[in-house]
Amino acid sequence: MHREMIYCHVSEIAVREGQRSRGIGDSLMQAGEDWGRRMGAEFASLEFHNKNVRASSFYQGRMGYRPASITAIKRL
Repeated sequence: MHREMIYCHVSEIAVREGQRSRGIGDSLMQAGEDWGRRMGAEFASLEFHNKNVRASSFYQGRMGYRPASITAIKRL
């Protein structure tokens, strides 16, 4: 089921509120994906908070990411 592969991983980007909707997030993500390709990555994975509707809309709607797994946490 598991096979060896290279992927790049983005752990949530942030753009200052006053600077949003200017293409900065798109540029950051494209730069990360381009770097991953240059390093031989087949896939990009990404983390963002599940309650962040704006981020979800950006990553899924604009950048083409789709959910692939769920990581669950609980406070101890």
